[in-house]
Amino acid sequence: MDFLLHPAAPHAAVAAGLSVTLYLFAQLKLEAGRQAAKWKAERAALEEENRRMRSGLDSALEEMKQPRADAAPVPMKPSMNLTRRAQVIRMHRRGERPEQIAAALGVPQNEVDLVLKISRLAMA
Repeated sequence: MDFLLHPAAPHAAVAAGLSVTLYLFAQLKLEAGRQAAKWKAERAALEEENRRMRSGLDSALEEMKQPRADAAPVPMKPSMNLTRRAQVIRMHRRGERPEQIAAALGVPQNEVDLVLKISRLAMA
């Protein structure tokens, strides 16, 4: 216990504390440098991957813009407009079956059935 009462003991304790603090500070700086280098490498890899993906996307967009020689244009399906609806109702009143109406107008039978059902509900 006598070493604690020695006049140099507080100075030795402060020196030891400062030495430990300096060591920990140096270790912290080294670790921060290692992490910064690691993050820089990861960022470079991500930027390279981003560039690669952007170039792939750009080439895919350019490919989509250019018409293909082997692709034939897709014909538009006729829609059920007011004139066609009137034709469905008129043909049904003449006694034609929904299958015949669908075939004659080139529309799906379920659309013909739907128009006839709505027409019956509107009449009621």
